Amino acid sequence: MKVSTWEVYERHMRRTWVPALGKKRLDQITRGDVKRVLIQLQKTQSFSRVYLLSMLTALQSCLTEAMDEELIASNPALRQARNIAKPTPKEDEDRDVVVFDEDEVRRILHGAIERWPNMYPKILILVRTGMREGETLTLQRDGVDFHRQRITVRRTWGSRNTRKHLQCIGLPKGGKRREVDMSPQLAEALTSYMAQADTGPWLFKGAQPRLPMHPTGFLYMWKRVLAHAGVPYRKPHALRHFYASLLIQHGEDIVYIRDQLGHSSTKITLDIYGHLMRRTKESRAAVLDDADWRNPYATRQ
Repeated sequence: MKVSTWEVYERHMRRTWVPALGKKRLDQITRGDVKRVLIQLQKTQSFSRVYLLSMLTALQSCLTEAMDEELIASNPALRQARNIAKPTPKEDEDRDVVVFDEDEVRRILHGAIERWPNMYPKILILVRTGMREGETLTLQRDGVDFHRQRITVRRTWGSRNTRKHLQCIGLPKGGKRREVDMSPQLAEALTSYMAQADTGPWLFKGAQPRLPMHPTGFLYMWKRVLAHAGVPYRKPHALRHFYASLLIQHGEDIVYIRDQLGHSSTKITLDIYGHLMRRTKESRAAVLDDADWRNPYATRQ
């Protein structure tokens, strides 16, 4: 189990499941107990279904370990996802990916280069590759191949809890490395940046020795860049959606988009960006029309 996953599970158990079920012995916890907690959480908290499923997965994992140790005969948390209400169609619409428009991205990049030049290459990588924030911050110099114009994604911030001396840098999401294409402008910008910046092995060094820039520090500067550019706040992850939307608008193949983003399947890509693809297909349908066409049913003057 990745350290970051362990941290999420530990947090869910400590904040939710131990207070709710901790007074019972493991072999006394029933399916009804788990169901009541899930229903109560949906009534009193504004958690998303994804977050509730994450909480349930943590409990399922812990109780599965208890079964392996023969502490309990069955896992009362299994098949409980049915008790988490599915979102309504309106809620599905509300969760559409938030995408910056091109003017906003241009203002963000200009604002960064004017006030915080060291933020510019980080943001430009997010814009031009669709890489995740943690993948970008943990890039090393040897991961940038200017000859092939490709970046190798080998690692990400696996844990942000450096105080407990846990493994801070882990494998990318999905547990395997990938390569992403660099645009010519990104390659040119990184060439200049790497020639001028003394960052050691990391492309973007952090405040702590031997570690890259921490996501918390990046987020602090990100908020300042947006405020300076006059752009409403959105998470850095929105630049990943912006990148994907540009590829879709330019008619890129779904397999290429999947590989660039590092999704494990095209189904995931379609689940996230399918609605953007449908809009693009509708707008591109006009290219089928003949410029010299005349409506034969139009009323003759």
